[in-house]
Amino acid sequence: MRSVLLVLVLIVSTAAFVRHSGYNGLQAPIRGVHRMATDASDMEPPPVPVCILPAEKPLHSYLETTDTPNRPFSILCWNILLPNSPEGSNWWNHKMYAPWVPQSARQWPHRHTLIQSRILRADADIVCLQEADGDTFDADFGFMVEAGYQHVLHKKFRYRCVTFFKGEKFEIVQASHQDRTLVTSLSVRSKGHKNGDGIGRMLNVVNCHLSAGAAPERRLRQVHDALEQIRKWTNKATLTLEKQRNANRPSPKNIQKAEDAQTQHVDAGTIVCGDFNSDGNTAVRKLLIENLLEPEWREPQYPHVQLTSKP
Repeated sequence: MRSVLLVLVLIVSTAAFVRHSGYNGLQAPIRGVHRMATDASDMEPPPVPVCILPAEKPLHSYLETTDTPNRPFSILCWNILLPNSPEGSNWWNHKMYAPWVPQSARQWPHRHTLIQSRILRADADIVCLQEADGDTFDADFGFMVEAGYQHVLHKKFRYRCVTFFKGEKFEIVQASHQDRTLVTSLSVRSKGHKNGDGIGRMLNVVNCHLSAGAAPERRLRQVHDALEQIRKWTNKATLTLEKQRNANRPSPKNIQKAEDAQTQHVDAGTIVCGDFNSDGNTAVRKLLIENLLEPEWREPQYPHVQLTSKP
């Protein structure tokens, strides 16, 4: 069985996503317009812009710091397909083998060896995998720990997303386990960081394995909710800064720490990668590339499925 490597990376911005009370469907981006708060409980800061890493350009400069100029980083995204089960419950694996492939090559140990070799040979700084098995994860990917990777494994589902990252280059800030998406915020380790804590610029990584079949509205919601989580993190950092500045006895140290954290979130870039279970002119693609979705828009494959009800 040939190993198939799929890499799909889209760089997006969450700057224009606005959450409304009574939310029903996807809120199309509203540029430069924010709603009025109707009561005290409705008060929240407007969405904070997130810098866009142009998808058509190399990512070589994103991690640059004063002490690490021209520092590139790499990312590998791969649906490895759920480990072959003896009882054949994951039939989609077994049907892919040609009749002439011997039984010994159809077993998980053989494919596991190929996957391990491919990943280690790639030597990527960030590795986003889909369809890892939570029950056998430690045995399947112990080699990644030995190679110096840290990881976040999705807490739910049989087909789990897992995001690995090199511990010498990144540090985990926060993670969110969403519906078929795993959202992680990574900080770049930098000796020259002004706080002296070795933490520099932030990179958000959305690792997704979206729902399959005739469910374009669910795939859209899954990606939107992942991006919404990033916006919430940014807003939380902004609120924390305001709280420190308005404290009865403001602490310069705490204010500086909150300012650094808020700057990290505002300046962070976002990468969306994974198995989208769709191709062509889809709602997810339109959202990520154009940053908007009109209520009347439909996917050509599913012209009768309404995707969002909000203008």
